[in-house]
Amino acid sequence: MAYRAIYHLNGDGVDASGNGFNGTVVGGTFNVSGKFNQCYSGVSGIGTNYMTAPTGAGLPYYSGTMSIWVNIASQFTAAYRAMCGYSLSTGTSGVNNNLYYGTASGTVVIRFEPSYLAGWGNGGCDYAVTLTTGTWYHVVGTTDSSWSYLYLNGKLVKQATNTVGTYANVVNRLVVGNNYAVSAYNWWGNLDEAIFDNVTWSASQVRNYYNQAVGRYAPKARF
Repeated sequence: MAYRAIYHLNGDGVDASGNGFNGTVVGGTFNVSGKFNQCYSGVSGIGTNYMTAPTGAGLPYYSGTMSIWVNIASQFTAAYRAMCGYSLSTGTSGVNNNLYYGTASGTVVIRFEPSYLAGWGNGGCDYAVTLTTGTWYHVVGTTDSSWSYLYLNGKLVKQATNTVGTYANVVNRLVVGNNYAVSAYNWWGNLDEAIFDNVTWSASQVRNYYNQAVGRYAPKARF
């Protein structure tokens, strides 16, 4: 089985999975200093700044995975910045699954927000860590019908119970570098090798991906 979508971000938003969910870059640029080659680069100070895939490219809330390499340009002390996610539609607040980095109640965290419409307590994961500017990190958020899991550099760092509701089983839009509903969450720094999958990744799959540094040379099929 192939990934739902995979973006090497090597100078464009082409979906390398073969499913045709090619992305459109709005406001961001591409930087030659990527993790594997070129990468997406969020521009500081620009609110509308992201890459989005077309309608129909979303994942189910109850079983899905987001994987991305991130590199911050500066510390985010005032707000969250979105690495990637998926949401119901343009301007629909609260119907989002996202990976963030930023400050929560005075603590710098990586946040996996898997089903915001049902409330933060529904599977939300915060892991307190301060990333180093200019350093690449691998972040994965994955869910099944009972749990949400957050991984950093191949290691499970947080998990939480995840209650599946009937509010929205399938969303329809993938986003890299922002929360599609709130433009103020645009990423400041670099992003590379964004993978969206419609199945839960196991701990061994996450670890193998990170250890092998598969990156932009990942096969279309799952490892």
